Amino acid sequence: QDKKASVFIDAETITHTVDKSEVKQTADKVVLKVNSTTISVADNKVALGDENATEPLVLGNELAQLMLDFMTECSNLDGNDVAD
Repeated sequence: QDKKASVFIDAETITHTVDKSEVKQTADKVVLKVNSTTISVADNKVALGDENATEPLVLGNELAQLMLDFMTECSNLDGNDVAD
């Protein structure tokens, strides 16, 4: 298997590449890529996929609260609450 690995370092960037994956680090961001899948981490921001997307993929605490509210509502249902 002809897999290649490389490391590039200069004053602004460190880039590690192994076959189809890459980690690129700058002073304010780390970007991880495997094929077309990307995760970027910056101050107060984590992006999965396109960091310029208009819809958030992960809502963190907001998602956790929504799921808790949903589960609470589900636990309050009984058989008489289901519409025919």
